[in-house]
Amino acid sequence: MRPEIHGSRFSSNQWKEKNCRYPELIENESILDLFSQIFPKNQTMLTIHYRSEKKELIDFSNKNFYDNQLVFIEKPQFIKTLSSSIEIIDVNGKWSNQTNEEEALKIVAILEDIYEKNINSSVGVIVFSKKQARRIIKEIYTSKCENMKNSFFSNEPNHLFIKPISEVQGEERDIIIFGITYGNNVHNYQLLSGNFAQNKINVAITRAKKKIYLVKSYKSNEYRKIPGQKGSELLIEYIEYCEKLAHNRYSNLDINQKVLKDEEIFHQYLLKNGKKIYLTLKIKDKFFYLTNSEKLEISYFVNEKSLLDIKNNVWFFNKLFKERGYQINPILLTDVYKIA
Repeated sequence: MRPEIHGSRFSSNQWKEKNCRYPELIENESILDLFSQIFPKNQTMLTIHYRSEKKELIDFSNKNFYDNQLVFIEKPQFIKTLSSSIEIIDVNGKWSNQTNEEEALKIVAILEDIYEKNINSSVGVIVFSKKQARRIIKEIYTSKCENMKNSFFSNEPNHLFIKPISEVQGEERDIIIFGITYGNNVHNYQLLSGNFAQNKINVAITRAKKKIYLVKSYKSNEYRKIPGQKGSELLIEYIEYCEKLAHNRYSNLDINQKVLKDEEIFHQYLLKNGKKIYLTLKIKDKFFYLTNSEKLEISYFVNEKSLLDIKNNVWFFNKLFKERGYQINPILLTDVYKIA
């Protein structure tokens, strides 16, 4: 049995005092945030995100924290499914004494359902107060679900964890249950105060590899924004993002992006050659097309006038797609215009 209640053997402050010569850097909750301090602002870093298996799990952070600089390609088995990897669970909960009883019980019920099905997935729970974490742990102690209890008390690396948002740096699990905890009567989002509250949210919402359950008690427009607490504003924006996903008002296909002339010609080329476009992916400023859903073929054009593009960028994307299990079909733009 692990002796620590949340699974953390040292607090960040203890680590900082014992080991760090530059404590100001420890305030960065994210490795990418740390690199942004080290590298000049005008230097572009092309960063590949590997943890999450669906774009919607990382897209909010990519747009709000990394200026869309993260490069991400969904794995083939997930790109062909329309099922959402973010599921909203609404309860009629109330925020009282830094806990939300209804949300705590619902989170435990979700955990029991997951573990009773013997799904071979690692699970973590992130909430917004230490008291809420303890309340959930109390329910786990009395639960009859042995699989869940065994995972929580296990010393295995991917054991079930129940932690407040301030203690999840470095964690990752297949499934994350994200309990908002707060009600619409909050006057101070305590764990979201301070200069680095936004980074805490960024860390928390990027812990999931496969799925997030968002357990909340109110709609996004019913939560109170606290003046001066940017963390609370970002949390509410994230809840709204999840709600839009649930109502199919958000598309991970970037269908509103303007397609340039070369891309339009390339579309015609693919159709004339019997290719059907099943899916359009936009990575950085380049478009890629899934043109064979069975063979998982990715087609795109390259400009032969730019040898550096072929040697560097195209090589980079080829490598990235192959690592994800796709077959690549690069086509010279001059050949496209010959037929178009």
